[in-house]
Amino acid sequence: VFSKFGSFWRDAVKITAPDRQEFDFFGYSVSISGSLCAVGAPGEDHDQTGTGTSNTTQSGYASNSGAVYLYSYDGANWNFLTKLTAPVREASDQFGTKVLLYGNRLITSAPGEDHDASEANLLSNSGSVYSFVLQNGTWVLEQKIVASDRASGDEFGNSVDFDGTTLV
Repeated sequence: VFSKFGSFWRDAVKITAPDRQEFDFFGYSVSISGSLCAVGAPGEDHDQTGTGTSNTTQSGYASNSGAVYLYSYDGANWNFLTKLTAPVREASDQFGTKVLLYGNRLITSAPGEDHDASEANLLSNSGSVYSFVLQNGTWVLEQKIVASDRASGDEFGNSVDFDGTTLV
C-alpha cells in the first residue's frame, strides 16, 4: 500500500493474506474506500478458516474457488478484518476476480461460477456477481446477481464497476 506524502508516493506497508498459499493470486484485484481495503484472490482454494498447508483433503477445500480479504486502516497500520468466500463454493468459481468497495458495500465477482441466483440451474462458467453490506461489523450477503440471459461460458462478472447506485 502506497501513501502520498507531498508530491511523492512512498511505500507504506505490504499486505499479505494470513493464510497465503502459492497460486492464490492475492491482489489480482484491489479496491479502497476510506479506511477499508478489499483484496481479491480468485485462485484461493480454502474456506474461511484457511489452512497452513495445501492439504486438498481439508474440509471446505475447493481448488480456485476464490476469496476476498478485507483490511482496515487505523491511521498507522492496515489490519486484517476478515476473509469472505462465496456462500456456495465450488472449484474454479474464481470468487474475488474483481472487487469494488463503495462505503459499506462490497461488490465482487465469480466469473467461473455455474449456478443461478437460487443456487440451481447449472450452466458452466456462466458467472455471477455478489453484493455484500457491512452491518454491525459483519459483512452480510445482500444479493447474488446473475445475467437474465445467462449461458455457459459467459463468465459474467469478469469486469464490473459500481458508482454507488449503478452496477455495470
